[in-house]
Amino acid sequence: MTQQNIMELAKQGNPQAIKALLNQSLQPEGITVRVRLKNNCLTVLAESNQPPEKSFTVNFIREKMEDLRPQSVHRVVVQGRATGNTSTVWRVGLSLNSQSQAPTAEQPFEVGADNPFGQVESHTLSPAQTKETAAPLSSQPQRQPSPLNPDLASIKLPLALGVYAVVTVSLVALAFSIKWVVIELAEIYLYSIQLLGDMFRALQIVEILNIIVFAIFGMGFGAATALLPPGRPRYASTILLIILVPIIASTSDIYGYYQWIDQVALQEKISYQQATEITDSFLMKRAGTKGFLGFYLHTADYPLLPTRTSQMESSANEKEEVATRFAGLAKLTPKRMGEIFSIAGWFIRGFYLLVAAVVTAVHYREGLREVSRIIRQSR
Repeated sequence: MTQQNIMELAKQGNPQAIKALLNQSLQPEGITVRVRLKNNCLTVLAESNQPPEKSFTVNFIREKMEDLRPQSVHRVVVQGRATGNTSTVWRVGLSLNSQSQAPTAEQPFEVGADNPFGQVESHTLSPAQTKETAAPLSSQPQRQPSPLNPDLASIKLPLALGVYAVVTVSLVALAFSIKWVVIELAEIYLYSIQLLGDMFRALQIVEILNIIVFAIFGMGFGAATALLPPGRPRYASTILLIILVPIIASTSDIYGYYQWIDQVALQEKISYQQATEITDSFLMKRAGTKGFLGFYLHTADYPLLPTRTSQMESSANEKEEVATRFAGLAKLTPKRMGEIFSIAGWFIRGFYLLVAAVVTAVHYREGLREVSRIIRQSR
């Protein structure tokens, strides 16, 4: 169903279409709504981990109803509660009647078939009313946002996009930098240990730091996304996040590929370009493709790589040669050890990528929710 069809159905009073429109804008704020239409009264139940902020939620739904003016809907009851709770924290009634008097003249809705939730605060929706007069009544005075200067309003979105871009680039650079430094240190102090270092390299032990790196990255990215307006900009940001996570997670492999070429150039005393041609030829024979992709496929099965052309040419079966180095310790045949390496290599990569994705998703949502809350409170 297209957005236009949903809008048309919502204006006709279709509760599911109204629900879809409300959720489309409120879900990025961590709020989910349920709706029910009975006897011309539309009940909107807003839920989030913490009870939704009353003034923000009511004002938002009021403005939506003013825009839609759905047929067969005369009154709206907005309720807020925490997800999982059965009792509501607050309720506000809104009357869709342009001929009514000011909100203070309205009487609260009584308990009845169209409102089984008890008394609620009552307000009249009218296009002629200002936001100040249409604001929900409460025992405490509501603080209204001051209007933006026209010049500031015109630069608000470009400014938010600019800050978002700067924060995103900074986060990506920070994540790459942290991982790069850790890998450099591991190469010097950890992977250089005889035999044990080869095992650490095969296990990609430094990838444990993904928990810290992607927690920082996800939280910061969520905070930056909260600066964007709800809707398509935030969806685009989420897609960008999905693309960036595996790229950052593959930092170790990117580093390993270029370091391998450097080692070949150093051992053979040749140029970097010549070393690249030699390694590409080796990868074509072993993995069927060259460059980083060939390196990535090859090292999943064979964690150790030759650094001299003589080793590359004389190695008839690199997988068996690598497995032999560990077969004696495990008391297994080289063939069986090679199969274990192949399965374990892909499992380890998949596991670390899954950890990175889960940690990023959790902290992304927290960052988005926390900054959205701060922005709402500052209005």
